[in-house]
Amino acid sequence: MNFENDVVNLIPESVVSLIISILTRIHKFFFSKKYITKIRILTHDNIPIEQAKVTLVGISKCTTDHEGYAQFDLLSRRLHYEDLYAVMIETKNKEKEILYLETLKPGLNYDYLPHKYHTSGRLHVLKEQS
Repeated sequence: MNFENDVVNLIPESVVSLIISILTRIHKFFFSKKYITKIRILTHDNIPIEQAKVTLVGISKCTTDHEGYAQFDLLSRRLHYEDLYAVMIETKNKEKEILYLETLKPGLNYDYLPHKYHTSGRLHVLKEQS
């Protein structure tokens, strides 16, 4: 995990790309809540984890609140479409997992549940909340 962690930490956080159309930016200005995506970090027992560090690789970093939520402002190149992200999660007790292929859509909320035995190489782990 150390090599993976080093690689992730070398990727800088980005600024919203200039590729985003002006129409999308105007829409985001008027309907900003539609672009907020939340990821809730849970324990094996479905208990929210406070103060976990969540990184959308190349986008931004956030710390979970008392309800276990990390909040991100996603701006897709295509309005209301999902994109693929790598996500790194680190809890207070230094447990880490890098999720390499997660599909996130602006405006939706997701849950993360750790696996007891696998802490790397998992794909499509985040589950959309209903």
